[in-house]
Amino acid sequence: MFRKGESRFAETDQINHICLETEDIDGFIEAVRSKGAEITDKKLGVDGTWQAWMADPNGVKLEIFQYTEDSMQFGPRGAECQVNW
Repeated sequence: MFRKGESRFAETDQINHICLETEDIDGFIEAVRSKGAEITDKKLGVDGTWQAWMADPNGVKLEIFQYTEDSMQFGPRGAECQVNW
């Protein structure tokens, strides 16, 4: 979950994105592209996970991620990941 100060909920809002985990992001990307769908190249996120992005048919963003040994989700309890979007 990400906190973003200027965000507000409204019934008409679209979901910002859905995040799905894979154990093989390279294989996932290859499979998506083999079907003719678009997906970004993988990049290492600020939280230490590999990620790639695509969209569903309605335009909802899909984050595909793979944990690494350095993923912040496995770090000390209470660790914060500072981002600058």
